[in-house]
Amino acid sequence: MAFSYNFSFDPRDQFGRLNRALNSILVEGLPDAMERFGRYMVAKTGERFVNEQTPDGAAWAPLKRKTVEKRQGRLSGRMRKARFGGKFIPETFKPIQASGIPILQDTLAMRHSVRIVKATGHEVRIGIDDGRILKYAKSHQFGLAARKIPARPFLGFDGEDQAAFKGFVVAELKERMAAAR
Repeated sequence: MAFSYNFSFDPRDQFGRLNRALNSILVEGLPDAMERFGRYMVAKTGERFVNEQTPDGAAWAPLKRKTVEKRQGRLSGRMRKARFGGKFIPETFKPIQASGIPILQDTLAMRHSVRIVKATGHEVRIGIDDGRILKYAKSHQFGLAARKIPARPFLGFDGEDQAAFKGFVVAELKERMAAAR
């Protein structure tokens, strides 16, 4: 008497599962991945303010001497009063340049205004939607030649961010495939 083990593979089952997952993605997109990536980018943008760097890691243009002199007298009081969540956070002000005056962090309003503006299954936008801060933020993101304000980009996407995005997408695709069984 022979002993055998029969293994069969029905591609319709596997392709049906894949088809259900793909249809779900086409209709709904990847809302979890987009939301996660949006939160990641908001946090990364906050790090750029702390480190005073562009998205590609270059240092922001230093403050003009006139700006440094103007802010030196009033900054120490603001630093003592800087609060987030009711607690003083020393790293809130981490001046990088030699003057000791932090760039784009005089009131922290712009830094704390960066948020997820729109998140769907197909896209995520981070930015500033507060009208009071938007004009000021644009002048620093892109520069303003008429007022001699250099560009100090804080919104952007680098290679590390691309890798993070891919990770969020792959994770959601795996979750969708597992759920489509």
